[in-house]
Amino acid sequence: MALRDEIIADGEAAWFDTDGLAQIVTYFQPSRNLGEVEVTQEIPAVLTYGDNLGGQGRFLLQEMTALIPRSTIAAPRDGDTLTVAGDVWTVRKIVAGDALGVTWTLGCTRGERATMRRQA
Repeated sequence: MALRDEIIADGEAAWFDTDGLAQIVTYFQPSRNLGEVEVTQEIPAVLTYGDNLGGQGRFLLQEMTALIPRSTIAAPRDGDTLTVAGDVWTVRKIVAGDALGVTWTLGCTRGERATMRRQA
């Protein structure tokens, strides 16, 4: 095993230990093209939650950042979903992938609804 592979394996073991920081979520990637297969897979993820209470945007929503191992999902896409304890979160942004190839950071939302704002 090459040094890079050992570093990736150690990084995954540290970040995605489900007895520690991570929890198991269900990742769903729908097929988008003819002949493409949809993917449904249980994977470990480190989750951070937040809320957008309207801000300057046009939507109220709940936000979550999910850190997932790259070895589980080769290419996450906008519109994929993660199910966490029965709640479905939609991937809205692939924030980053780390330089070593250990993780993806995904921006997810849930419960989006339009706000009523008066135009200035």
